[in-house]
Amino acid sequence: MTRRADRVTGSLEELATAIGSISSIGVDAVDIAGFESDLRFGGDEFLAQCFSPAEVDYCNGEVDKLATRFALKEAALKVLGTGIRGVGLHDIEIATAPSGEPRIQLSAAAQSVAAERNLGRLCCSATREAGLALAVVAAEDISPRTNAKEHS
Repeated sequence: MTRRADRVTGSLEELATAIGSISSIGVDAVDIAGFESDLRFGGDEFLAQCFSPAEVDYCNGEVDKLATRFALKEAALKVLGTGIRGVGLHDIEIATAPSGEPRIQLSAAAQSVAAERNLGRLCCSATREAGLALAVVAAEDISPRTNAKEHS
């Protein structure tokens, strides 16, 4: 395994350990050059459809950062199981912790979907490699569990 692969694997292991029982995982990859083309074609309207003003401000026109946030949003939609039907890109906001790591914030509508699916905390990780923005989002399983021994 390469040194880079060790870091990615370690991140996923830490993610799994941090949230306990994983209920759902979403993965997405965005071609940064293709995203830049879409951005040029769609302009401010495209930005407004995909991102909150805070996200646009944070990314400050840096296409790679916008593409990474887009990949995180798409991965989160996969975790929620909705695609862009019912929950949209504006229902998921990618914030940045003081440490620099991305954090997922859900709107009330997205939180409702998560609760219906027994999804707890959403954790994420993202990277950019070889012209791609790659994202993974995992959700904690908060479904009630019964202990089989209690019913024996």
